[in-house]
Amino acid sequence: MGYKEVMALRQEGDLESAVKLAREDYKESPNQWSSSALFWVLKDVATDAIEGGEIDTAAEVVSEMETLIKGMGATAPMAEESLASLRQSVVPHFGELNGLLTGYQTEKNPYHRRDQVRQTFDKVLSWHNSKEGLHKALHPRVAQVVSDFFESRNKFITIEEVRQALRIYLSLEIERPSALNSRILDQVLRVKSLFRERLDFIDFLTKWDPAKSLRPEDWQRSSGKGRKDRGPETPSLVDRALTVAIEELLDRRETKVPEMIYELFTGLESLYPDDRLVKLTQARLHLLEGERATALDEYQRVLMIYSEPRIWGELASLLSDDPALEAAALAKALKEETDDYEPYLLTVRLHYAKLLIDRGDYDKALRELRIIAQIAGERGRKLPQSYEKMLEMIPEGTVEDKENKAHYILDARPAEAYVYRSLAATPMIVMDVIALRLKEPMRQVVPMLKLSSPEGRVLLTNPTEMGLPEGDLRGKLFDVKFIEPEDSHAIVVHMEPSESDPRDLFPLRVAYITGYSQGMHAFHLIDSESKHHYLPGEEEDFMIGDFVNFILLYDTIRKPTPKRPAQQRALLLAPHRIDPEEALTDFPLVPARVISTDESRVTIETDEGITGTFSQSLAPIELSEGDLCTLRGFVFRKRDRFTGEQRSYFVTLSVEPLPADQL
Repeated sequence: MGYKEVMALRQEGDLESAVKLAREDYKESPNQWSSSALFWVLKDVATDAIEGGEIDTAAEVVSEMETLIKGMGATAPMAEESLASLRQSVVPHFGELNGLLTGYQTEKNPYHRRDQVRQTFDKVLSWHNSKEGLHKALHPRVAQVVSDFFESRNKFITIEEVRQALRIYLSLEIERPSALNSRILDQVLRVKSLFRERLDFIDFLTKWDPAKSLRPEDWQRSSGKGRKDRGPETPSLVDRALTVAIEELLDRRETKVPEMIYELFTGLESLYPDDRLVKLTQARLHLLEGERATALDEYQRVLMIYSEPRIWGELASLLSDDPALEAAALAKALKEETDDYEPYLLTVRLHYAKLLIDRGDYDKALRELRIIAQIAGERGRKLPQSYEKMLEMIPEGTVEDKENKAHYILDARPAEAYVYRSLAATPMIVMDVIALRLKEPMRQVVPMLKLSSPEGRVLLTNPTEMGLPEGDLRGKLFDVKFIEPEDSHAIVVHMEPSESDPRDLFPLRVAYITGYSQGMHAFHLIDSESKHHYLPGEEEDFMIGDFVNFILLYDTIRKPTPKRPAQQRALLLAPHRIDPEEALTDFPLVPARVISTDESRVTIETDEGITGTFSQSLAPIELSEGDLCTLRGFVFRKRDRFTGEQRSYFVTLSVEPLPADQL
């Protein structure tokens, strides 16, 4: 009823009464009809104001009309067309900006589009810096230009351009929360990783105002495709923002934590109470608050499931009462970090160098100070005041340590033993050494040990990172400690040589040597289950006819798919020659029937239909055609390389009388 009354007053030309009634109706019940009624009478008001030269009044009315369009339902497109013509009349630069936006958004050539985005941004910047500034009606489109500018400049953006773009954006009055507003936060997080300490993220986040700007989607994590159908979760926008903000506070050694940090943490904790990132954030907040004892316990629990270089550096600050352990934690951070330009590493290196000087390791301390000076020179930074003081404490003539990261491995051992002391050690044997190509950095190829437990658990680790000596470690047994992060493979964190005999832990297989291949430099074996194997070695190591036992492990080199089975290779470790009589007991008893005798040769057939011959001298009794006996041996399968035909025959190692219950 209100809509009809408003439209009737509008038709009569009584706009003042129509506007008053439409506002009251909209305030009482904001819906499609009340929104439409208020919009159309305001259009008449704006039109009259433009005709009378009252542009400022018209601009205010247009701004109010902007807020009504979303609630107008099916009539919104028609209203948008009417509003567009009004905007061009009352808003400076509206038509020009609209044309520039449409131009680069429809441009197909990415290079031309990038140039047009840059030109549009420069134009917006000039309007922003002018005396008139940016009209409120331009703000939503200017926000889109800023976002597109971040996107197009990508990693080539400069810090001055970032500051200009953020200065414009933070001056805008736009819809919050909104997808565009959240995208800006995501883009600022990206440029923060480029400029690190040169960009004040907490200042931006405070002005961005999470309380008003976050959407429900910004809290949600997404699961990617990973192993065992439980792929790693992608951190939410809030996760990333909170992590960057807290790390910035830690780098600045702030003691006062902004209230918004606690609000974000509380929200995440309610959504993901047992999450490792939440537990890490909680530990960091206690560290910032000065609750050292609580923080120390929490950091140790976090490192049991989540090992990152920076966390070790933060742990070190809680171990100041034990300089040796503190230095070990700093060494662990330096050992694990792959990016020497991380801002927190400056503090880590400086303090580590001081501790090295205190204990007299001047060559190592000199190396750390040299790295600090090198990075400062490359990044155009000033050297810390403590740098020169520490340099003066190093005796003249000291030669810098050249061991790269080797000494970090040894220095970090006490910290690893301290943090991982409660982890149970698992005996694991080195089953193979492989060359693994890493994606980062620079597709580097590194040696990796493939470890196997008696239960068949397989892990990979870098021998250098574990402080193991060079050489062939296959067959060596270690006591291994590992952690299992939620979103990655198990990580080996500590290894010590084991005093146990691997042959007592792993099942042994017995085999008979049938030949030697000089081309393969390997012996041919057939085990007690009639399976063929090749044992690498020199020809003089064993003799044909020897019995050996060994640890047999299987390595999957191709995972199964619906179209093909898994492909495995056998790895033979720790071979030993054994007594034939002892070896024969591992070969199964096979019932057989004598089908013929020829002089000293006996031909038999097993219950499975496989035939074989052996010398009568092997049998403890005289055998005749039709006799039953039991044999120990193996089935030898051979494929003719010309015809492809495969034949099998039984190789007899010993003959035994038929058991009494079968006579």
